[in-house]
Amino acid sequence: MKTRRYFVFTLLAILCALLALPGSGAPTAESWLSFRHISSSNGLSHNTAPSVAQDSAGYVWIATHDGLNRYDSQNIKVYRHIPGDTLSLPSSKVLRAVTDSAGNLWALTPGALSLYVRELDYFRNFPLPEGTVGNDLFPLSDNEILLAADNGVYSFNPATGQTR
Repeated sequence: MKTRRYFVFTLLAILCALLALPGSGAPTAESWLSFRHISSSNGLSHNTAPSVAQDSAGYVWIATHDGLNRYDSQNIKVYRHIPGDTLSLPSSKVLRAVTDSAGNLWALTPGALSLYVRELDYFRNFPLPEGTVGNDLFPLSDNEILLAADNGVYSFNPATGQTR
């Protein structure tokens, strides 16, 4: 019995000593967590990025003050407002990007809520009620998105396009 206790104690002491050595033992944050800096110097449309979301296709969408950026871990494609094009974003200033439970991407711009139509690579735009300045979006279900605004909270139904 004494020999067994000595063996267990010795084994624990060796394990503790090994874990204390630099470069061994339990992983540190630096060993498994890695960040890649994306900025305007390597393709991002603007360095102010108030929101990031990932859609069901795996794209990472970065809302910026000069467009909505679609990132696929290699390339960035920028979506901006194109004057006269009703299928582009209604403004290049994108305040929020979120995904709903179906993986659809929604973008909030000043004065409008936009749904990205992936199959056709365009945006379906829904104007906000007159005088409403949106701040944030929260998808509750496929049939309801909450819009936090300067003058209260609105419920938006994507199927009908109605805001109440």
